[in-house]
Amino acid sequence: MSRVKEHFNLVIIGNGVAGNNAALVARNRNPELSISIISREKYNEYAAGALPDYLAGAISRENVFIKSNSDYAANNIKVMFGVEVKKINHKSKAIQLGDGSITYDKLIIATGSRPIIPPVKGHDLPGNFVFKTLDDTDALINYPGKSAVVVGSGAIGLEAALALKSRGYNHVTLIELMDWIMPTSFDEKPARLMEKEVREFGIDVLTGERVTAVEGEKHVTGVSTDKGNIPCDLVVWAVGVRPNVALAESIGVDLGTTGGLLVNEYMETNVPDVYACGDCVESTDIFSEQQVLNLLWDAACKQGRIAGSSCTGGNETYAGSYGVLLSYIGDRPILSFGLNASHLKGQNHQVLERTGEGRYQRLVMKDDEVVGIQMIGTLEGSGPILFHLKKGASLADLSNRSPSRIMAKMDPKSMMLRSFIDKFTVSQ
Repeated sequence: MSRVKEHFNLVIIGNGVAGNNAALVARNRNPELSISIISREKYNEYAAGALPDYLAGAISRENVFIKSNSDYAANNIKVMFGVEVKKINHKSKAIQLGDGSITYDKLIIATGSRPIIPPVKGHDLPGNFVFKTLDDTDALINYPGKSAVVVGSGAIGLEAALALKSRGYNHVTLIELMDWIMPTSFDEKPARLMEKEVREFGIDVLTGERVTAVEGEKHVTGVSTDKGNIPCDLVVWAVGVRPNVALAESIGVDLGTTGGLLVNEYMETNVPDVYACGDCVESTDIFSEQQVLNLLWDAACKQGRIAGSSCTGGNETYAGSYGVLLSYIGDRPILSFGLNASHLKGQNHQVLERTGEGRYQRLVMKDDEVVGIQMIGTLEGSGPILFHLKKGASLADLSNRSPSRIMAKMDPKSMMLRSFIDKFTVSQ
């Protein structure tokens, strides 16, 4: 990376985890630069992962926030909340706002993503919701509903359904188009175990079913699917998101194959002095080596740090995405990391399992390497496994079947993981 001058203006568009991590790293590296964060939302940084707890009534609204005004001030970061960027002129390095403008020397785009609502009949009736932002959550809390349909069973959909049930909804139905819930993160067997637990939580689960219309005249009264009708007061759409790339596109930033912004390992775009990070960015999945939109907190956090370092002359690089998903069904954890067997269909792979005492654990192997894990009801062993997954350790490095000369070289973490893996059996 080239050396940058001490005094310059850094502008960050986006106040989520990616933008804030970029700001903090840039500030730590350069106490002299001017940092401004522009955010369409009108709030200090908050924890998106805490929104389900807020919706459920488990925590107060104030406990969602990560930063106070004084936190920004302590790091000499200027914030502009509730401000929408109208236009970026890259030649003059000026950003046009709703009222006035601001100039930059370096720009970090961390504009995130937006939820998708399929254009089915009735999708625009009052009572249709998404669940991504604090405003979305406030709107759900303030809506007078007692029965809900949640469409989509990924992490957001599952957490929304569980939260609404915890909030006191009489009836919650979770609908998934694919054959089992959380299909991108879990294989069918663990997904069926999760489905059983979700049902025991009091939620109806429908899989292999498509919503064809939202019913109602003045507001939502139900949904129609290709298999029947479900009365409800509201619908929560959790079928996916699209990266917010319009601003970046307008100044010539290239898009990747997934529709996310294309960046290099330094989080640089093809436009000079413009960086990007977070949900709006395309990255490489470490295990599949495919281009993906990784919309999880861990990826946004790391990408933000790299962008903040790079724009201040650092040379740290982003190796790619791992895709760690950690959530809970009640007080029982569910964890998915890396690839699942569905991703490897048609390729030689092996599945190792461990069950008992109300828990389920699965390791997915390819070419003698652990490439994915799935756990329900426990996180035992996940730390060492994640550590070795990132290192690309093979089963030969971790098994009692290893030659003694390999065993002698194993560090304590490897020894602990070896002992753990030996308790697994090959799935039939």
